[in-house]
Amino acid sequence: MSRRRSESSTASRSSLLRAHESSTTMGKETGFPLIECTRCGMARVLELRAWTDANNGRVFFKCPRNIPGAREKCGFFYWQKEYFDELVRMRKITVHEEALTDGCEDEAGSGHVPDHKVSNIDIEAKMDIMIRIVKMLFFVVFVGVAVGIMYALK
Repeated sequence: MSRRRSESSTASRSSLLRAHESSTTMGKETGFPLIECTRCGMARVLELRAWTDANNGRVFFKCPRNIPGAREKCGFFYWQKEYFDELVRMRKITVHEEALTDGCEDEAGSGHVPDHKVSNIDIEAKMDIMIRIVKMLFFVVFVGVAVGIMYALK
């Protein structure tokens, strides 16, 4: 009996390790594979989100050695659409033509792939605003009812 438990726990641990390994090789935002840098070959690329005014919220991919001001800076940097095209060119992913729709062609021509996933930070910020508005509405209604009752009792 204990032998079966140890075998099952070993199997579950190895499946957890495989799940962890596979999750680290795929981007969390896009699900694209995070390949080894094609320029320097020394590290796996990173999937990040831009927070600059010009590119706020856009997903990009870069080598961890692509550091501004570094002496041996790697030049690997792609926006999401460019990285997708590079993955297709390298045959890391395949695109089936029948999966494309007419609406996607317009977006593909623009050079910007919209992000349909909303980050947890965005959701939390919107929830905070909504909670403040609801609290304010309750306060206004409460004050209105209190004033109404005081006026009626006069």
